[in-house]
Amino acid sequence: MFSKLFKLPTLLIMKTNPKNLFVALLVGVVFISCEPSFNPENCSGEDSLLIETFYNEEFQQFPCAIQLDDESFGIRNFIIKSQEEFENIMSCNAGSPVIDFNEYFVLAGRFRYKDSASLQSQSVIICDNRLVYNIEIQKSILNSITNTFYYLVISREYINYEIIFMVN
Repeated sequence: MFSKLFKLPTLLIMKTNPKNLFVALLVGVVFISCEPSFNPENCSGEDSLLIETFYNEEFQQFPCAIQLDDESFGIRNFIIKSQEEFENIMSCNAGSPVIDFNEYFVLAGRFRYKDSASLQSQSVIICDNRLVYNIEIQKSILNSITNTFYYLVISREYINYEIIFMVN
C-alpha cells in the first residue's frame, strides 16, 4: 500500500502534458517571487520620518500657480529640479522666490476640481526608502471650478528617492 501512494503522484506527473506542467511551474514561481506592494497609507509613527521643508515664508509672500494649458479635471504633479523648470511650470505673483537648486528641489502640483476645493495641509515623509508627499484637500459643493495648487521645497539630498504624491 505504501508503494502505491508514492507511485500515484509519479504516474500523474508522467501522464500530464508537458505544457501544463510548465505553466503550473511558472505560475508557482510567479506567486513565490511576488513582493507585497507598498502602501503609503501604512506610513506612520516609527515607520516614517517627517522631512524639513524650506522657503515656506517666501512662498507666502509670492503665491504661485502652475501654468498649464490643460483644463482637464484631476491631478497633475511635478518634480522641479532647476530654476528654468520652475519658471516654465510656475507663475508667481509679484515675482518669484529665488531657490538655490544646487541645494533644493520643488515638489508641486495642481488639483482641478468641478466644485470648490482648498489646500488644508501638506507634508513630506520618508517611508520604506520612498518620499511620500501628503496633500490634504478640502472639497465643497459651491459650483465653482477650482484649481488648488500645492508646492514644497526640500533638500536635494532626497532627489534620488522614489517620490509618491498622495492627494486626499
